[in-house]
Amino acid sequence: MRFKPDHSEKTKATIVAVASRRFRRDGFNGVGVDGVASEAGMTSGVIYSQFGSKTKLFAAVLRAGLEELRKSLSEMDGQDALFTYLDTYFSAEHRSDPENGCLLPCLSIDAGRSGPDAQAAFGEVLPQVIDEMERLLIATGADSDRDSVLATLALMTGGIMLARALPDEDAAQEMLNACCKVAKEQICMPKATVRRRKQGKG
Repeated sequence: MRFKPDHSEKTKATIVAVASRRFRRDGFNGVGVDGVASEAGMTSGVIYSQFGSKTKLFAAVLRAGLEELRKSLSEMDGQDALFTYLDTYFSAEHRSDPENGCLLPCLSIDAGRSGPDAQAAFGEVLPQVIDEMERLLIATGADSDRDSVLATLALMTGGIMLARALPDEDAAQEMLNACCKVAKEQICMPKATVRRRKQGKG
């Protein structure tokens, strides 16, 4: 049976989409290739033929998730768009839906534990996410301070992780609200304040 030229790429995209949801929900150790194959409507052999191993599939999921974040940031222009994004990011809905949420709070820890393929994926795409966020901060009129970018990204990752770990809804919402508030303040920080902070380091 002959397949269309783009059949392999479509198959890969289907596998990555299913695996992305499963890894986000259950973590690296909670997902097996057989389960992904069953949900994707194909055999495990197809997945191994496309990716070679579970760890390489995980790396592909990381690349796709980070690229999704980079693309979201690239489509924003200005403070209002970024603030709306942060409101959505630090929401109860995002907290309660890891399966369809940002990759960073779900899989950053697993990425650090899953070997060189996963770390290479992070090392390849995360700098592009950082560059895109820096571009966006410049568009808001804030100082293009790399520390601000890294701190905001860390707030986005850690804030959701902690909120998901809290069993009490009110405590979780308090965590989300605090992180969102500080992230916005970080973005709006006057350039003079950023310069003083840099001088204080020296």
